Amino acid sequence: MKVIIFDLWSTIAYHKYKDGSLGDICKECYKKDYRTFLKSYEDIFQTSKNVSFDKGFEKLFKKLKIKYDDKKIKKYTDKRRRYESAFIFYKYLFPLLKKLKNEGYKIALLSNTDAYLGEKIKKTKLNKYFDGFFFSYDLKSIKPNPKNFKAVLKYFKIKPSEALMIGDTFQDDVVPARKLGLKAIHFKSGDQILKELRKGEIIR
Repeated sequence: MKVIIFDLWSTIAYHKYKDGSLGDICKECYKKDYRTFLKSYEDIFQTSKNVSFDKGFEKLFKKLKIKYDDKKIKKYTDKRRRYESAFIFYKYLFPLLKKLKNEGYKIALLSNTDAYLGEKIKKTKLNKYFDGFFFSYDLKSIKPNPKNFKAVLKYFKIKPSEALMIGDTFQDDVVPARKLGLKAIHFKSGDQILKELRKGEIIR
């Protein structure tokens, strides 16, 4: 094993506020299938580096045929910016990152994220430990597309069997990784991850 790949949200970090989450916004203004809302949001916000919140919400509302005006655009722009500006890293994370670096592993972050948030993440103390950031807006592709995983393998010049993916979403993180030949752990808690990494002799 040479490279450990982490997902971001609900794996190594979580949002401080609930107000402004996509689930809440969907309930307020769409009130239909959440998966459709999420997929549309991802396609608009998370596959391009140059989409502002206001223009993005305008495109989203048009695509989903949601009635809107400038006031509504501002409301959700403000909600989303506040939501994405406040995030917290899980307590287990940094002690684990130190162990992994001491063991000689390369560490990567692979996430479906918009540019506003991704660029903030790059400036946190994660930058000290991570050897590569692979965000959907740079890759112009959303997990579970194999392209995203292959980008990590290509960057580090490794075989699939030399990488481990850790993520909370089974269908987007675990399934595609395993299909490509990567090892994968379905994240549930910090304690669980530590136990599985010790069991697999990734850390001592």
